[in-house]
Amino acid sequence: VLLWVAILVLAAIVFAALWIITVATLFVGAVVTFPLGVIIGIAALVFIIVAAIKANEGERYRYPFTLRFIK
Repeated sequence: VLLWVAILVLAAIVFAALWIITVATLFVGAVVTFPLGVIIGIAALVFIIVAAIKANEGERYRYPFTLRFIK
C-alpha cells in the first residue's frame, strides 16, 4: 500500500510540474508537455499491467525507476 501511495504522489508531482511549465510558457510548452504526459501515463499503465500479471503468476515484481526507502 505504501508503494502505491508513493507512486501516486510522484505521478501527481510530475504532472503538476508539467502543468506549471505549460502555463508558464503561455501554453506553448504544451507542445512538449502534453505528449510527455501521455507517454508517462502509458508507461505507468504498462508497468501496472506487467506487475498484475507477475502477481497473478505468484512472482515478485519491482517497479522500475522506484526509490527504495526501506530495505
